[in-house]
Parts: sequence; C-alpha cells; structure tokens
Amino acid sequence: MNLLNRLRPDKTGRANAPAETGPDTQTAAASGSAGAPAASGGGAEAGASASPLPETGPVAELLATIDTLEEVLARETALLSENDPDAMAEVQERKAQLAAAYETRVKDLTSDPTPLQELDDAARTALRERMTTFDRTMRANARAINAARAVTEDLLRSTVEIVKDHRRENGGYAPNGTRREETARLREPLNIDRNL
Repeated sequence: MNLLNRLRPDKTGRANAPAETGPDTQTAAASGSAGAPAASGGGAEAGASASPLPETGPVAELLATIDTLEEVLARETALLSENDPDAMAEVQERKAQLAAAYETRVKDLTSDPTPLQELDDAARTALRERMTTFDRTMRANARAINAARAVTEDLLRSTVEIVKDHRRENGGYAPNGTRREETARLREPLNIDRNL
C-alpha cells in the first residue's frame, strides 16, 4: 500500500493502516490519535492556530525533503529555457540526491506507519493535500522535461536529415560515373577569354 493510500480515510473515517491489535493500538486510541474519532469541542480548536503537521520526526523529515525537492524541480524547469548545461548538471545531481532521500523516507513510513497513525485527522488531511500537491509538481516537471527532450530530439533529427540530403545531393557518383562534386562544378558557367 503506498503512502497516499495510507492517508486516505476508510469507511469508518480512520486512515487506512494494517489492522493492529494490542497495547499500542489501545494507547494510541486513548491518546486521541491513530485515527480515533475526532472529539467535538476544544481539542480541534486548540490545534487550529498552529500547523497540524508535526515539526519533528519522520513526517517532518519527509515534508522538509518535499519542500527542498520542489525548489529544485522549479529551478530545473526554469533552466530548461536558459540553456545552461553546467547549472542543469548541478540541479540534476541535487535532484537525484533528494529523490533518493524522498524514496527512503516514504519507504520508511510505509514499512512502519506508526508516525502516520499518530497523526490526528487535521494533520492527516494536511499531509495528504501536501503529498497530492507534490505529486502534481513532479508530474508538471516531468512533462516539461519530456517536452524539452522532444524538441531537442526533433531538432537533432531535422539536422541529421539536412546533412543526409546534402550528402546525397553533393556526394558520391552521378549516373554518368563522374563524382557529383565534379558534375556540380561543370554546371557552373564557364568564362571564355576570347582575347587569347
């Protein structure tokens, strides 16, 4: 099950997570986390003034990685039109590092969803929205890269065709056995010096 699916509520309103029984589940339910039904009243109002997302721990690390990766993706998209290969190489190296960190953080949260289960409904919803926005950003970046790649490939293909056409017209042998270059020179007008 991927991370976004773990954040979607099931029919009972709880976040999707493997069914667990035991003392940990009872402790989480007693503390009002891990998908326990939201209590009406003061609990929701107390957290409304602050961000519902945690500031430390695995979820916060994931969010920090997403923030940095989004900045790099925006820079990469901007560089596509600037034609700066050195800057693009640096950005792509940083992007690869951050993508690996992102994958590791998602894998860790997928294999041990406890930090996700500890989120209250508001935090779970905020994280789901943040992950969805990030997914859109990644897809937009991929579309921009694919469009730039397609333009580059079309330009390269056109250049190769022009060179091939030029070689066909100006290289090799003509039907009469002479080199095409010689035939082309013979077609040029001759100036005859009649003063000789």
